[in-house]
Amino acid sequence: MTSVALSKDGRFAITGSDDWHAGLWDLSNGEHLWSKNLKYKISLVALSDDGELALAGAYIGDAHIYATRGKGSLVSRLDEVKMTLVSADFSDDNRTLATGRAAKAIDIWDVASGKRRETWKPRVKHKVQPDSATILDLKLDTNARTLISESSAGIGQRWAVNQARQGGGS
Repeated sequence: MTSVALSKDGRFAITGSDDWHAGLWDLSNGEHLWSKNLKYKISLVALSDDGELALAGAYIGDAHIYATRGKGSLVSRLDEVKMTLVSADFSDDNRTLATGRAAKAIDIWDVASGKRRETWKPRVKHKVQPDSATILDLKLDTNARTLISESSAGIGQRWAVNQARQGGGS
């Protein structure tokens, strides 16, 4: 396994592995519900707090959002390829996704369309050193208006999220 996530309500677990598959599990009975092949090793899996959505991202590859119910239908594919995600958080209303990359970037996505709405670069401590900083963790506040990030450079930052996306998705 390369990544594991649990839904906050304890219903589901999602796993990602080097065999290119992300799999969803029912924690009440241990049943494997579905599996998705991303055609490369999985770097990150995540679940929304309510367990309704699952994110699976491949190393330097695609990232997909799936509905957890049924056979895991595709909700959207994030509109950038060749990125490695290492952290993610769904908003409480499941309309926004915040992701952190291995290569010093934070992105805000519209869940329904997979379109990127915003990108930020975190601060670095020393300009003379390499300015790469992996985004280790992210958390959106209750209204998805503020994002807190922590980078491998040891810098925590607060970001104001653009609210222009509040309309329905495509």
